[in-house]
Amino acid sequence: MELTIITVTQIAQMFIIMIIGLISTKLKVITKEGNIQLSNVLIYIVTPILIVSSYQQEFSKEKLAGLGIAFFLAVITHVLGIFIAKICISRKSQNFVVERMSIIYTNCGFIGLPLLYALFGSDGVFYCTAYITAFHIFLWSHGIMLMNAGNEVKKTTFLKKFITIITHPNIIAIIIGLLFYVIRIRLPKIIIEPFYAINALNSPLAMLVAGSTLAGTSIIKILKTKRIYWVTVCSLILVPFFSLLIFKAIMYAVAPFYLLDSTIVISILIGTACPAGAMTTMLALSYNKDSEYASSIFSITTLLCIVTIPLLVFVFGLV
Repeated sequence: MELTIITVTQIAQMFIIMIIGLISTKLKVITKEGNIQLSNVLIYIVTPILIVSSYQQEFSKEKLAGLGIAFFLAVITHVLGIFIAKICISRKSQNFVVERMSIIYTNCGFIGLPLLYALFGSDGVFYCTAYITAFHIFLWSHGIMLMNAGNEVKKTTFLKKFITIITHPNIIAIIIGLLFYVIRIRLPKIIIEPFYAINALNSPLAMLVAGSTLAGTSIIKILKTKRIYWVTVCSLILVPFFSLLIFKAIMYAVAPFYLLDSTIVISILIGTACPAGAMTTMLALSYNKDSEYASSIFSITTLLCIVTIPLLVFVFGLV
């Protein structure tokens, strides 16, 4: 219950910053170009530094094993997401590609990392990196194949896909951070202290960007689109809550032999429970899909996750 209260408090604070971003954009304090620049700062500077910083802790075989477990759980959630999306969203739907992508691929970087950092500090970010890794592996393989549905398939070699995955700023940060962690390289205080200061920017920047993005959509129009509610239920309720049941089953099954750290499980669950990813909108633009619809799903799920994420954490404590 205490963790639920903390989650509600943190999300409420993030929501207030998101509203500030929305109002600032409406007042033209943040322009469309300015929002893109803030987003780039977040993607290419703040988030990678946060990830590298999360690995700057005493080496522990238990934590390294926990990271492997987190990756395994993240793979389960993505496979489950693909399964649920395929069952719930028919290919007959005009925008089935965007809808399935929105269910499977979450905004784990913009929403998940700031929230987990607020809840668990560097440990939350540490385990969430496993989710981010799984996310990019699935996105640039399954996600691109899905986006190509109905298009003239662009031939992409395995090498090109691999390069696309490992050159993403977050993945580079994970590789560097993990390497430093395993070979026990600790950054000097003169470097790590500024890193910690930049870490504090992650949540405010992410919420300002989210709020500014919401300002560019018509919430009234979105609320009138009935189809979005089904996609939202699949994304924010079905996938996260079925993941929770599977994880709890795993925890009970291994309990006689191994006590699975709840921080690991909650970190992956929150990554799964995040709203539809902004990446779906970007890819929809590139692959001639309905990017406006993708943006609408992003907007409504971003608003509603304020309720569904604390609810998920609450149910986790009850089950």
